[in-house]
Amino acid sequence: MQILKTLAVAVLMGGLLLAAGDKPAAALQKTPWHLTKLDGQKVSAPQVQLILQEDGTANGHGGVNRFAGTYALGGQNKLSFSALASTKMLGISPEANAVEDNFFKALPQTKTYKIQGRRLFLLDAQGRPLAEFEALP
Repeated sequence: MQILKTLAVAVLMGGLLLAAGDKPAAALQKTPWHLTKLDGQKVSAPQVQLILQEDGTANGHGGVNRFAGTYALGGQNKLSFSALASTKMLGISPEANAVEDNFFKALPQTKTYKIQGRRLFLLDAQGRPLAEFEALP
């Protein structure tokens, strides 16, 4: 009888967690990250994406141009990016060009990262957020 009660409680708790919509934290590597904020400002367009591969390469789209480079991980959530190479197309809007320029400037300033659920934060040396991303499905 006690086993049935324990099983019923476990099933009920599992259902409550699923109903609450709790999702596991996204993995840093191999996750397509979509930029949502840059220097504290919400970014609605263009589509900026970052992917950190397991082999230490970083690539994605800056909103106008594709980019690639390398990154390094260290203890205590240390993260640094190398100089990035990108294509050199001109965006169709000044906003898209400005977002991309600021995004490319933020990456080399990154010193650490933090993941909260499905959100990735790139932080500067003082722990201030440079960029915020949401994991794409």
